[in-house]
Amino acid sequence: MVRRLHAHGLPLFPNTRPTILYNPHFSPRLSSWHRSGMAVLDYFAHQEKYNLIFAPHYRLFDTHRLKSNGILARYGMHPHMIIDPGSDRSVDMSYTLAADLYLGDVSSQVSEFLTKPRPCIFLNTHRVQWRGNPNYENWTLGPVVSSMDEFALTLDRAFLTHANFLDRQKEYIRDTFGFAAPEDTAAKGAKSIIDFLRLIG
Repeated sequence: MVRRLHAHGLPLFPNTRPTILYNPHFSPRLSSWHRSGMAVLDYFAHQEKYNLIFAPHYRLFDTHRLKSNGILARYGMHPHMIIDPGSDRSVDMSYTLAADLYLGDVSSQVSEFLTKPRPCIFLNTHRVQWRGNPNYENWTLGPVVSSMDEFALTLDRAFLTHANFLDRQKEYIRDTFGFAAPEDTAAKGAKSIIDFLRLIG
């Protein structure tokens, strides 16, 4: 149902490049933003392969609105980049449905993105020993990058290696929402997503 609501929307970008959604968490203890966020934006600003949607958790700039305005001024002129620190689009699935790859850390929005399985990359900027830790279950859904030196190559390969994670992504969505992705994602799927997002706040 939610996907149908967006099916006839206008394209977000004036090109056919793959679109990356960068969605960092707000907590400095967990987020990739505070250590690598500007490096991520700089990378996308100076390349011509991908579009970027920067739509962080809406609380990231709660007390730093001037900083978000500065980021918008610095990168907002690039036609292949959208900088959105917290509009309705950042929470109504506009971006998760439009993107071709999810880039993030520990945000639960990856669950919303994976109702249609697609490549994911996770940034481990805190060098967490995450394997076997149930708090980092999301990181089994795509490659994990611990250094920006690895980022460009991992990004290019993510589309080619997505098949390695596809079954795990489908299993994750089935366990999280109680339906199979992407076949059974109409009204039941939309309700499950809304209920889940309400639960986690």
